[in-house]
Amino acid sequence: MGRVGGPTDLPVRPPPGDGRRSTLGALLKWTVGVFLIVAAVTVVLVQREPLERAWMSARSAPMWVVAAVVVMPLTSLALTTTVFWILTRRFGRVGWWEMCGLIGSAWLLNMLPMKPGLIGRVAYHRVISGIPVTHSLLVLVLATLAGSVAIILTLAAVALGMPVDRQTGLRWLVVLGAGGVAVAALVAAGRMLRAQQITVASGLIRELGLCVLLRVLDTLLWALRYMLAFELIGEPTDFATCVIFAGVSQIAGQMPVQLGLREWTVGIASRVFRRGQDAGPGAAGGVLPGLQADLVTRAAEIVCAIPVGLLSYVWLSRRLHAAKEHGGAP
Repeated sequence: MGRVGGPTDLPVRPPPGDGRRSTLGALLKWTVGVFLIVAAVTVVLVQREPLERAWMSARSAPMWVVAAVVVMPLTSLALTTTVFWILTRRFGRVGWWEMCGLIGSAWLLNMLPMKPGLIGRVAYHRVISGIPVTHSLLVLVLATLAGSVAIILTLAAVALGMPVDRQTGLRWLVVLGAGGVAVAALVAAGRMLRAQQITVASGLIRELGLCVLLRVLDTLLWALRYMLAFELIGEPTDFATCVIFAGVSQIAGQMPVQLGLREWTVGIASRVFRRGQDAGPGAAGGVLPGLQADLVTRAAEIVCAIPVGLLSYVWLSRRLHAAKEHGGAP
């Protein structure tokens, strides 16, 4: 979910030619993402026997499992809202429900090319809360950093708690992947910040620690979502392995191509980390169980994102309209 001039003098408008390249790059990433998710759906649909087993398992699953899979994306919405609210409120007056609307609308809009939800959230903060673009970008970098640290801590704890086997090295490789995202966030922060903003960022250490804890909880809830999704399709998987899936899923979510990449990342991870598990008589080999489970979670997100995003967009649009009529005050 979500990411003017200010103290760091970041350009509001790109130099001539850069805007066109950025647009083409965003469209290319979105196109690749659509191709990947279409490929994932195709692979799932052409495997008729596993698909039928998954469908029969879903039809016979307890109603509470189905309901939990559908509504659990809202827990991530609430936790993401809280993280951004904690980091943003130092720079301007932003209510929790207001931030929830911003994150909710971005959740839906960022499924489109060019991440209009991110751009809209930053613009809203500037118009309504008087928060410079550079501070909004600082919040985004710190939120990414908190998420990466949380993934590292959670995955490391799981890796330490699991027995040493052929997959131990692969588990730690996933931890290193999360570390790479954290380093990238630190590098991005270093490039963004000047001396005065480093002081601002250093004042957010306590808030950042709280955000790490919230992101750890988010990762564990993601793991629960995957465990329920695997249960729903008749491929039961233990919680510790699902924590690994949650970690690789969130790492994939930080990559330039997000749509579709997550499905294949979880699919490959399921092939690697579910090998040798007693997954039940309906277990299918290869990447298929992970693809099916992640497509289930993606469908649940879309079911939640559409009403939440539309309602949030309408509400925020009215606030922006009121702000323009009253000279900037909502």
